[in-house]
Amino acid sequence: MMMKKNIIISAAALLCALALAGCSGKMEQPGAELCFDAVVEDELPLSKAAGEITDITSASLGVFACNTGRYRYADSNANPDFMYNERVYRDGSRWTYAIPKYWPEGYVSFFAYAPYSDGTAGCISSFSDQDEKGNPWLTYQLSAKVGDQVDLLYAEALTDWTRPSTPTPLTFSFKHALACVGERVSVACSDALKKALTYEVTSTAVDRIRVLVNSVGVTYHLTAKARLVLWNSGDANWQPILSGDVMTDRTVDYLSGGSGVAYDTSDDEVKGWTSEGEKGVFYIPLDVAGNTQSADISVEYTIERTTGAVVSTSTVSVGSSLQLRSNAEAFAPGKKMDLKVQLIRSTP
Repeated sequence: MMMKKNIIISAAALLCALALAGCSGKMEQPGAELCFDAVVEDELPLSKAAGEITDITSASLGVFACNTGRYRYADSNANPDFMYNERVYRDGSRWTYAIPKYWPEGYVSFFAYAPYSDGTAGCISSFSDQDEKGNPWLTYQLSAKVGDQVDLLYAEALTDWTRPSTPTPLTFSFKHALACVGERVSVACSDALKKALTYEVTSTAVDRIRVLVNSVGVTYHLTAKARLVLWNSGDANWQPILSGDVMTDRTVDYLSGGSGVAYDTSDDEVKGWTSEGEKGVFYIPLDVAGNTQSADISVEYTIERTTGAVVSTSTVSVGSSLQLRSNAEAFAPGKKMDLKVQLIRSTP
């Protein structure tokens, strides 16, 4: 009896070993492991705003995935338990992640954003829970300082994918979820002002008139935070958050204590003054609770008159406001817009 018992145990161990070997063989066969690639579909026309992602290979991705089995994503009540905010990063020539995942049976849907965040710091402050049914999402909140802002990319949702027959990277196509305004600010004299100043020189004893820009500042009135749903059909799927402070202000000085020449009657080539750039402000292209986002521009300039050896000056302060309407093409996700101010007063 003792010998028979040993034989039974050995057979059981052999069956277990065969089962494990079969499972291992299936998991490790070519094409079984999930692998990824990433491209950026749109490029902001200017690329020097603080925090802007200009090369996707330098950023880590955050990936969510739902395994819905034999049901398609739209017909299921799925949650991202197959992959939950998995950090996918560039390692040499390939994208990789901590623990390999393998294609299961049935349908899998994928969602991604960049740069990766664990939600404890930075502009991405929270995510949908891992066991939460429905589309995965993240909360983006504007940084307290413009210099600390973080760009945000999202990938077009890849729904209802099945295991490929040959090893094929799953490619995420990313777009910019934010818009950017004020990379540069330009100040120019209107044609009417130029004409009036030129006439003054030709009809009086004044030899030369210059318009000098002393200071330029912009206060942005922006949506403070919003939810980006990672399910989408290609467009950024922003949803408002109505709790707490829904709007916030950010002020940027483009020129302080300067003397940029906006116009000189002795040089018709002077077209205006333009800031050096690199001060673009990212904003969420979504109006919330009846608040339209805006840029309030303030300019102080001096009109300098030279008559012989005598120089006289007078200083003027002007302001203008531009609405950043989220439904306008110029302020859509992935767009970057410069600001322009026209000085129209003929004399101070």
